[in-house]
Amino acid sequence: MLTESGSGTHAGSAHQEAFNQVAKADSVMVSEALRRDFDKPLLAATFPDQRAQHQRRTPGG
Repeated sequence: MLTESGSGTHAGSAHQEAFNQVAKADSVMVSEALRRDFDKPLLAATFPDQRAQHQRRTPGG
């Protein structure tokens, strides 16, 4: 069981950090799946003559 963050243990903050990393990775995967499976087809159907402008941009690119 996870130790509550702020409970005075180092394990609590370590568990919270691990949870935050997993949640962030999961949210990125969900966001990419939604973009691929919903946004891209919907935009292509709605604006068939336009090139997709909503592609993921990388920092510095």
